Amino acid sequence: MATELLQQAVDLAEKANASLQPELMTAADAKRVLRLYARLEKLGAFGKVALARKLDDPEQIARVAGTSLGKARETVSTAKTLGQAEHLNEAFKHGEISFDQAAEIARAEDSAPGASRKLLSTARTKPFHVLKDQARALKLEAEQRHDLAERQHATRSPRAGAIR
Repeated sequence: MATELLQQAVDLAEKANASLQPELMTAADAKRVLRLYARLEKLGAFGKVALARKLDDPEQIARVAGTSLGKARETVSTAKTLGQAEHLNEAFKHGEISFDQAAEIARAEDSAPGASRKLLSTARTKPFHVLKDQARALKLEAEQRHDLAERQHATRSPRAGAIR
């Protein structure tokens, strides 16, 4: 099982934290180390989300992760979508995107299946606010199409003619 490897990673991260002295680094070194910490955080976030899919208990996740119940619910919701969106799951698994990016893409994927492919490209190359705006637009478009179909169906029904 991966438990031994994870424990080694935790031990190494603790050692890295103990010797971290940003004030002694050049700006270039600080940027390089920041990228490593960000990648480590993304990889850890994937593990939490993958396990949240198995546990499906936001209260327990919130308690263990030291986060709010709302964030834990978002984690469980994202986990469920990841199980159905292979490209999104793979990008998150390999630390290419953060939890916030994965959650944003997952919400769009729920409304507009297949949206994750386009949004992954944006997540990899653009700032978060651009991803969020694009995801919001895709969700809105998908919801409007869904509502339009319902409205059209309602106007064609026999009762709709009687109401007029």
